[in-house]
Amino acid sequence: MHRRSRVSCSNFYQKSLTASRFRSCEVPLHFPAFLCRYHYNVANTRVEQHVEKGNDDGLYISSVACCQELWALIMDAGTGFSAQVYNLSNQFLPKEWIMEKWEEGFYITGMAGSMTGSSLVVMSKGTPYTQQSYKVRGRPALALRCT
Repeated sequence: MHRRSRVSCSNFYQKSLTASRFRSCEVPLHFPAFLCRYHYNVANTRVEQHVEKGNDDGLYISSVACCQELWALIMDAGTGFSAQVYNLSNQFLPKEWIMEKWEEGFYITGMAGSMTGSSLVVMSKGTPYTQQSYKVRGRPALALRCT
């Protein structure tokens, strides 16, 4: 089901937390060329499909969340990112993968965790960051520092 509206992506995200079915929408925000798409109630096995479709349409992930082991993704064309990778893992914040991507010039631009300890980490190029670190202080407390 597709709908068009003039509401912001954050309003869509709020609606997604209480919805019971998957939806994907394209939303012109301030002008028609700026599109935002959201997906929610997405199972682990379907995340890749939604991200690839969004990337094919010139969209990057701008926000992620998890509720009851289902993922919510917001993708838009106005992020300013030049490249993006993500890791959906049963390991909470996979340190080796994050370190490898930092070495390649990516920075963490989104992350979410589930109650079972899995996480979705999104890293992007084209961010304003020049340094970044994170520290896990006991689950689920996390500190992310960007400069």
